[in-house]
Amino acid sequence: MITIRSEKDLHELISQVADRRWDYSREIRFDGYPRFEITLRGERFNGGVPTRIMPVLLELQRTIDRTAAEIMGVRRLDQETKRRLEIVVQVEDGSTSFFSDLGPVFNTLVSNMSGAQSLAAIIVAILTTGSLGALYLVLKNRRDLAPHKAQQETISVLNNLSERDAKMLEIVQQLIQQNPPAEKIATGSEKYVKELVGKMEPDDELVVNGETVLNGETGKRLLRKPRSVPLEDRIDGTYLILSVDSGAIKNGIRAKIRSIHDSQELTLLIPEGTLSDKQLHEVQSGEWDKRPLQMQINVTRVEDRITRATLVKAGLANH
Repeated sequence: MITIRSEKDLHELISQVADRRWDYSREIRFDGYPRFEITLRGERFNGGVPTRIMPVLLELQRTIDRTAAEIMGVRRLDQETKRRLEIVVQVEDGSTSFFSDLGPVFNTLVSNMSGAQSLAAIIVAILTTGSLGALYLVLKNRRDLAPHKAQQETISVLNNLSERDAKMLEIVQQLIQQNPPAEKIATGSEKYVKELVGKMEPDDELVVNGETVLNGETGKRLLRKPRSVPLEDRIDGTYLILSVDSGAIKNGIRAKIRSIHDSQELTLLIPEGTLSDKQLHEVQSGEWDKRPLQMQINVTRVEDRITRATLVKAGLANH
């Protein structure tokens, strides 16, 4: 049996798993570790829990429950298991510290563990649930997407990681990529961390192990979803014209069209001069409403959405 009493013990276990030296028949027990502890400093934190933080604690409990269900391979936990997994949050005077001994929680999980996938999921859960592991994962995944200023702040936070923590983060990412249950757990933990940072006021500070990691203003900027970059594209296809609005745009008309192939509907801009006078007359008179057209369309995409579609060329489709 191996007893995990500290982060050092956990790192040794992770190293053995990563190097394929771990014997999966060995029993694992947690004693006083992991311990969930996060301190928030701010004007409203003085040994109490502001109501805006309470949903974060509920999200942490949901994360624990989802993690347990994933590891145990069940859709729902029974009431006895949920009772054993319930975290107890204590509040200290001064700045508000949320802490709870999660050792009994993970002892329950390892007692239901089976095989490498379960152990990998438990390791990811320990390093991300109620800790900065999830925050580091979020920042690392968003580092190249953030606006320039936030990008520099993100790199600064990540550079403060110790060499050992940085190595553990890389291992966690590998486990997530190779292990669907671990990926689900990490996603849930990231949601919890985003919830925590989102509830912080600009001057609130997140303190871990006695060191200020970030304040609310920086945290929100780091986790803000970057603006999607519009991409230009062209699509060719066969469409039906559903309706025409001649006065909708200056120097042109607007039409609603539907794809013959997948029934996707688009609002199509038809600039002046795109169609011949005869074609334009036929469109406006509705003679093409029930006749399929072969169209070439320039489109602007934002993620999976087409935000603008402009007709380049059109003609009756061959039957």
